[in-house]
Amino acid sequence: MTFCSSRLGFAGIGTMGLPMARRLVAAGHPLTVWNRSPQPLSEAQAFGANSASSFVALVEQADVIFCAFANGSVLDAVLRRHGNTLGIDIADKTFIQLGTTSIEHSEQLARAIAQTGGHYIEAPVSGSRGPAKEGRLVAMLGAATESDFLLAEGLLPAFAETMFRCGAPPAAMKTKLSVNCFLITMVLGLAEAWNLAETLGVDHAVFRAILDAGPMSSAVSRGKLAKLAAQEWTAQASIGDVLMNAELVTEAAQMSGLSADLALECRAWLDRAVQAGLAREDMIAVTRAAHFVQPDNRDI
Repeated sequence: MTFCSSRLGFAGIGTMGLPMARRLVAAGHPLTVWNRSPQPLSEAQAFGANSASSFVALVEQADVIFCAFANGSVLDAVLRRHGNTLGIDIADKTFIQLGTTSIEHSEQLARAIAQTGGHYIEAPVSGSRGPAKEGRLVAMLGAATESDFLLAEGLLPAFAETMFRCGAPPAAMKTKLSVNCFLITMVLGLAEAWNLAETLGVDHAVFRAILDAGPMSSAVSRGKLAKLAAQEWTAQASIGDVLMNAELVTEAAQMSGLSADLALECRAWLDRAVQAGLAREDMIAVTRAAHFVQPDNRDI
């Protein structure tokens, strides 16, 4: 089976899934989609995708199924997974996991799909909704065979600008969690720096210009600074989703014997933001959940 002759399915057309599905259709791939909630289906149909009535119907109609669900539990539910067994027929089907899960989950899912006669490819992506729309995501690939790697490398350029082979599952998921550790701490560090500048009375325009001009500048920092300056919180990556990723990062670190103190602090800050009702806002909106301490007025 080659990628050009495969019937493609896409399950989970949410914040990230919808623009990825759109780019697959724009690249000329006939695509059938399914989503747990029906609202995105009409938008997908408008850009040329077909819709399936259920996940089982999607699997029946496709040879290769992209999965972009919020978490591993959702994928387990639609696959009806119990340990190493699945409750639906997936013989000769290939599942490409675009979402982020725990290392253990990805390893168990790979085993269950293989034992049920299917193929499993990890392809977690680095990037948010903006890069997904523009086809600039970075994909980390985990596959058991050369043919599976080649299949993924033939399809993912529709939305991934760069791809890296990481090894057999769960190698790609391990890599993704390591990448996310840097992303989370970097963005929350920027949020704290913004709050410090504001508290000290620093001119925000000057502060932003210095960061944009200096060696720490990146597409992420420039985008988040623009959001901070405009006080615009529409989610590219929501606080709720980033908290889930922070939990996966810290759990993986602790299981490996690493303390991950900085990641744990970020996780706590994200949790406070969720408790403050900010779960659907962009991750940089953690600035709104900052906590302040009383200054130490002791004589020096």
